[in-house]
Amino acid sequence: MENNIFLMKYKEAGLYLIEKPVKQDDRKAYRSICVLSSTNKLFGHILCGRMRKAFEVEQARPSEKQFVFRKDKSTIDALGEVEKFSKEVNSGDLKTRDFGLMISEYTEISGKDNMQLLHG
Repeated sequence: MENNIFLMKYKEAGLYLIEKPVKQDDRKAYRSICVLSSTNKLFGHILCGRMRKAFEVEQARPSEKQFVFRKDKSTIDALGEVEKFSKEVNSGDLKTRDFGLMISEYTEISGKDNMQLLHG
């Protein structure tokens, strides 16, 4: 931590499949979840605490658009901003309306690949 390096081993997570009720043969019958080790979580809490303290100093204050590591901001606030922006963009008629586009990256691993990851 003194060298400001976030080691790759702290980014690793274990992949687990949780079986959904009923449809056992369907690949969508499993919900995947990635779990960090206790050490990784502890390291994350220490890092978050240090960042919050650093952001309390006026010079180190993050942008008002920054919602992470802020006591007075949360994911709900960020979603509220997206909703507000969406309503602004979509107001007015089609001739005068600006259009917004939100791109979200989502990587899906197939059920077969999930099973390979789980069982090696």
